[in-house]
Amino acid sequence: NWDNIPDNVKQFINIVYSGANAGFHQYGLFASVTLAQGGLETGWNITPVGNNLFGIKADSSWTGKTVTVETWEDYGNGPVQVMATFRAYDSIHDSIIDRCKFLQENSNYVNAGVFSATTPQEQCQALKNAGYATDTNYVSKLMDIINSYNLTVYDV
Repeated sequence: NWDNIPDNVKQFINIVYSGANAGFHQYGLFASVTLAQGGLETGWNITPVGNNLFGIKADSSWTGKTVTVETWEDYGNGPVQVMATFRAYDSIHDSIIDRCKFLQENSNYVNAGVFSATTPQEQCQALKNAGYATDTNYVSKLMDIINSYNLTVYDV
């Protein structure tokens, strides 16, 4: 029910949906998963640092803009705060499309079943299995968001 969704979440969905929908139709990435990931990674902030909705780090192959900020990682002994360099984008839409390309071009995500998943739950699990996040509760957090806000209505 749209009435029970907080205003910041509504605003986030309204801004991110068109890109999430394009990612669904062009790449096979569920819009619900895109919306949930973006919401989780940014705290539903439509102006994240560097317009990076998905917390994609800038490795040595990245030739675009970057931003270095503090973030939390969990390497098995609980969360720790570290400095990390992330990709930066000119717009939210650029962030969404880059996420699609990043996942598609990385064999870990393809081999883990991200693009063959038939449900948002399978896609969330495949993202985790491929190493997208260090958070051991990543899948359940994404699914809680998807279910709480009925985001599967956007998978059309």
